Amino acid sequence: MTFVTAVALLVCLVLLQRYIRRGLSATAALRTRQGPLNRRQFFRDKLVEQWKTMIVAPFLALTLSGLLHSAFNPGEAIVPAARLTATLTGASPDDFDLSLLSSMAVTLTIAIVVLEALPILFRWKRRLVLGNFTALLPQSPAELPYALLLAIGAGLGEEMLFRGEIPHALAALGLPLTAGLLVSCVIFAACHVYQGWVGVLAVGFAGLLLTAIYAISGNLWLAIAVHVTIDVIGLVIRPALGMGLKRLLRRS
Repeated sequence: MTFVTAVALLVCLVLLQRYIRRGLSATAALRTRQGPLNRRQFFRDKLVEQWKTMIVAPFLALTLSGLLHSAFNPGEAIVPAARLTATLTGASPDDFDLSLLSSMAVTLTIAIVVLEALPILFRWKRRLVLGNFTALLPQSPAELPYALLLAIGAGLGEEMLFRGEIPHALAALGLPLTAGLLVSCVIFAACHVYQGWVGVLAVGFAGLLLTAIYAISGNLWLAIAVHVTIDVIGLVIRPALGMGLKRLLRRS
């Protein structure tokens, strides 16, 4: 199975490199052509590429390599990473349950309301975002369903790839799982280079948080749930709030 694991990992990395290259080109084009038709086509193409690269490819790679179960339920293999995380953060498995998801969602929602409302209320020209991705945010209600699908796909697919396939395949090839998780965090951050260095740093921090959740809980589904929550709040709820607030201000 070592050969199959190596080939599957290589295919995922090649597809990922292609995904990043195409994403950079498409994002650059979107920033210069902001028409509704161009934007909808961008979102449709993005969804197709996302499913192929972030969901189908990692799932097949994990299945063919016999790593699917261990990725979602790593068991004893995750213990060294959990110990390192606990040492660095003081966290325990009891800290990473559904209450974490609900409290994080409330905190993020409040923060997003403030971040979205301030520029609109004070007529600032720039939005407050951690990274250069404003052009990718929905600009009309018609774009919100695309953003929702992208947010869900990112949470599911990126966790399967960056907390599942890459670290577990590297571990199967001889690298300690803890090291594989850290390597995958670096790749995860680098994949968001289109957001600029601020975005890369912010995504890198988020990747470490998601890795910590996975390591401590030993549950990939919890990391997926947190990732989906973060993306839905940032890519769907925040733009929707902005649209609603602008509409109210125009009427007043």
